[in-house]
Amino acid sequence: MKKEISYLVLVILIANLVLFALNIIEAFLFWGLIITCALYAYKILPKLKS
Repeated sequence: MKKEISYLVLVILIANLVLFALNIIEAFLFWGLIITCALYAYKILPKLKS
């Protein structure tokens, strides 16, 4: 379960980067998604392990 969620977050980040590069999304949303995914990776994901 943890691996699937991690892959989903990775796909979201890659899509985020592509959409930002194509100027489809704004910089605020781009950085917001990166910060949200980083917080998930450092705060929530380790708790799922235990």
